[in-house]
Amino acid sequence: HPLAKRKKLKWTDLNAFPWVLPPTGSLLRDPLERTLEQHGLTLSNNYVETLSTHFARAYLSITDAIGFMAGAIAKDPLQPLSILPLALPRLMRPAGVLWNKNRVMTPGTKLMLGCLEEAAAQLAKRYETGRI
Repeated sequence: HPLAKRKKLKWTDLNAFPWVLPPTGSLLRDPLERTLEQHGLTLSNNYVETLSTHFARAYLSITDAIGFMAGAIAKDPLQPLSILPLALPRLMRPAGVLWNKNRVMTPGTKLMLGCLEEAAAQLAKRYETGRI
């Protein structure tokens, strides 16, 4: 990507490029748009919308488009993407799990909840250390 070679960027440097964005109404779209507006960027009609990380990665690797995704996804060792030197606030809203309290949890459900709690704890630790 042409901007990947630069050590310093201004947010307005992103204006000339197409975007890969989450769809309108998705969890990331509103906070992402607010962040871009705070930095003086306006979205043109030059973007594609997707929730698919596979599509986003493929599109970003063959175009000069700019997208937003978790660092772990962008840093795939087999096909790493360029990460631009701009700081983003945490964009994800809190997430949770709901279940019917009148139904007994199966062993599989309990295992899944344990896995989700473990993954959330690992992500929280990575976020605190700035390694996300």
